[in-house]
Amino acid sequence: MSKVQYPNRDALNRALDYYLDAMSQFVGECLDEQSIREFLKLQSSDDLIENIEFTDIASLIKSHLYWSQSFNANFKIVDRDDIRYYDARSVTSLIIEGRNRTSHPPWDLDPEFTRTQLFLIADILRQIKRPNAQREVEDIRKKLFDDVTEQLVAKQVKSKKTEYEKSLAEVKKRLAAEEANNKELSKRLNDKEAKLGEKTEELEELAGKFVNMRTSKQKVEKQLDAESKKLEDEETKRQACEGNLTTMQNLLTVSTIGTVYPPIETDSTVRILDRRGVPKQNYLLELLEQKQPTIIYVQSEDKIDQLLESVVQEKADLIERHGEQTSESEEMEILEKLENAEKIAVVSDTTLSALASSHCIEHFVFCHLVPSLDKFFKQCEPAFTSEKQAYLHLIYNDTADVKFLDEWLTQKYPSEKTLRKLYEELSRLAKTGDGFIEPENVYNENIYNKFGMAKLGVETGLAIFEELQFLDRNERGVKVLPDPEKRDLGESKIHCSGEALRQGIADAQALQLKQPIEQIWEEIKELFPPVSIV
Repeated sequence: MSKVQYPNRDALNRALDYYLDAMSQFVGECLDEQSIREFLKLQSSDDLIENIEFTDIASLIKSHLYWSQSFNANFKIVDRDDIRYYDARSVTSLIIEGRNRTSHPPWDLDPEFTRTQLFLIADILRQIKRPNAQREVEDIRKKLFDDVTEQLVAKQVKSKKTEYEKSLAEVKKRLAAEEANNKELSKRLNDKEAKLGEKTEELEELAGKFVNMRTSKQKVEKQLDAESKKLEDEETKRQACEGNLTTMQNLLTVSTIGTVYPPIETDSTVRILDRRGVPKQNYLLELLEQKQPTIIYVQSEDKIDQLLESVVQEKADLIERHGEQTSESEEMEILEKLENAEKIAVVSDTTLSALASSHCIEHFVFCHLVPSLDKFFKQCEPAFTSEKQAYLHLIYNDTADVKFLDEWLTQKYPSEKTLRKLYEELSRLAKTGDGFIEPENVYNENIYNKFGMAKLGVETGLAIFEELQFLDRNERGVKVLPDPEKRDLGESKIHCSGEALRQGIADAQALQLKQPIEQIWEEIKELFPPVSIV
C-alpha cells in the first residue's frame, strides 16, 4: 500500500470537504435563499450551495443580524439557570485558518495543529446535528493518528506464520512419505528373512537403508522442533509489539479543549481554556496523562486531601502538595522535581511565591473559585509573565463551587457576634485552670457545636485574639491574659481581611463565572502584559 506523501494535509482536506458540504446545507436551512444571495452578492443564476465558501460561512454566522435572528438558537447551551452559547463564530474562523494552511504545499501540516482542526470540525458538526459527517471526520482523525506499526507487524507475523506453516506441512509430508517407505522396507526385510542364507548381501543393503531412513527421520523431527520454536518466538514478539502500540496510543491521546482565547492563529505565550462546568475528575486525569508540569489550584487544605485521595488517586504518587505552611526552600525543591520530571503536578490552596518568568509550569488549573480578585490575578500572573507557552484551565462551576466558597468563607471568618461568644467561653474556661486552657479543651466538638464553628474558624478566632493581645498561645495550649487592653475587633488585620473578602466576593464570582474568557484575559493582561512571541 503506497504511503500518502502529506498525510496530515490530505486528512484535513478530506475533513474540510465534509465540513463545507454540511455547513452549506445548515446555512441553507437557517436562512432563506434570497438573504444568502444578497449577503454574498450572488447572481440569481449562480448555484447557491456550490458558491458558498469557507469564508462565506464564517461571515454569515458572524453577522450580528443573522446570528441573533437565525443562528443563536442552534448553538444555545442551557445549563440549569445559566444560558451560554457555543462559540460557533470563533470556531468557523479557526477552521478558515486550517483551510488556508492546507493550500501551501509542498510541506505537510503540523500533527498537533491537524489534530486540533479535526476536533474543531467534528465538534461543530455535532453541534449542527450532522452525525454522519461527524463520524466520517472522527474516523479520519482516528485513522490518521493510529500507529501503522501494528498493521505492519501483524502483516509480517501473518506472512511468517504462513511461511512456517507451509514449510511445516512440507516437512510433515516428507516425513509421512519417509515413514511409508520405511514400512515398505521393513515389510520387504521381513519377507526376505526366510531367505537369509541366500540373500545376505541384499539384507545388509536393506538394513543400511533402514538406518539411513531413521537418521533422516531424526533430522526432520529436529527441524520441526526448530520451526515450532521460531513460531513461538514470533508470537511473543507480536504480543510485545501490541503492548507497545497500546502505550503509544495512550500517550498520543489529548484531552478535548473547549473555547480558547486568544485564538490559535494569534501569537501569544498564554491562552485561557474555558472548561467551566466540565466533569473535573475526567478532565484532570486526561490532562495529567500528558505528563506536562501542572499546578492545580484548589480552595482549601481539605480540598487538597480530597483531590489526592479521591479525584486523582491513581496519580497521587506523582503529585506534590503545597500550602501556606510550605517554606520557600521546600517550594523550590517541588519546582525542581517538576522540571526534572520526577513529579508531574503540584496541588496547592495558595499562590506559589518562587515562580520566576523562566519557570517550567505549562498548565495552571483552577478547580475552585478564588475568593478575591487580587488572589485570582496573583495566581494567574506566572502564566502571563512566562517566557514559554502556558495555559490557564478554568474548570470550576457555578453551583457546587459557589456553595463551597460560601461555606469556606463562613467557616474561615466567623461573624463578630460568634467571635465575642467564643472569647467569653475561653475566659470562662481559663478561670477553672488558672488562666491556662489545654488544647483538647479548645479544639473539640463541644466548642464547635456550641458556637456552630469549624476547627478552621476556631483557629482564626484564636489568631485574632492573639493579634489583639487578648491571649497567648504555645505548644501547651492557650493562656487568657488578665485585664486585657480594651480593643475593638476592627483593629484586627485578620478580621478586616475576612470582612474585605465578604465585600468583594460578589465581584470575584462575577468575573470568574459570568465573564467570557476574552474579558478575563483582557483584565489580567492589563496587570501583567504577556511576553510576545518573536
